[in-house]
Amino acid sequence: MAIGEMGSREPEPNKADILTFDPDKDITGEDWEGMRNLLEKDKNGSILHFLEEVAAVKIINPNEDLKLDSVDLQDWSIKLQEARAGDIAHGGSSDLSSIFMAMKILKPKEDLKISSATWNAMRRNLEECRRQKQWGEFSSQAMEIKVLNPDEDLKLDPTAKEAMRKKLEEIRERLTEGSFSHSFSRQAMAMKILNPDEDLKLDQADWRGMRDRLDYSRRYKIGEDFILQAMKMKILVADKVVITGEGVEITTPKR
Repeated sequence: MAIGEMGSREPEPNKADILTFDPDKDITGEDWEGMRNLLEKDKNGSILHFLEEVAAVKIINPNEDLKLDSVDLQDWSIKLQEARAGDIAHGGSSDLSSIFMAMKILKPKEDLKISSATWNAMRRNLEECRRQKQWGEFSSQAMEIKVLNPDEDLKLDPTAKEAMRKKLEEIRERLTEGSFSHSFSRQAMAMKILNPDEDLKLDQADWRGMRDRLDYSRRYKIGEDFILQAMKMKILVADKVVITGEGVEITTPKR
């Protein structure tokens, strides 16, 4: 699906002028009304979609009242693991780790009671992604585990890091003029969270594509896409992203 114009891929000399995104300025009051309406609509639907959306909103604006005081995430986590016990036993954990990551972002100090079986399933899935050279899935799974436990050994050796860089470039090369894939910004976000000091070499065309994606989602009222894209852009533009026991700590640029 065409989304805006990508333009040339020549990098601009001043990176600070390229990577600019300020939620206070770039997200309008109408945007916020749409996001709040979406959360209200989705809260009784898919738990994965709802938690992804509400966690993204918290990253975009940590002061937003998400009305989650009465939500018992520990109870949600326990019931979810019980319902998915068969999948967990057979290593099915990819969407579970996404759900747990969202829960951790929302309530960093909450004990989610993630069982040893679930942890082992997530680790097996990470290792299987590596063995199969599925580096996009590997990046996402590693990011989710890091948010859940910053001290986990993810075995991000030079081979894995180089493979993730190549995956990012592979996605970039698949992009055509006038199109932009959310998978590019997802891969870039995962890499920044996993290794905040790495230069992702995002250029003007990359950033224009991400902005075009955001504008397209706004124009056609694709609410979930808008929220997730705005979250990824805030993380990518950040001066610093640190994962601690206090959650995801983002230092935004001073403009």
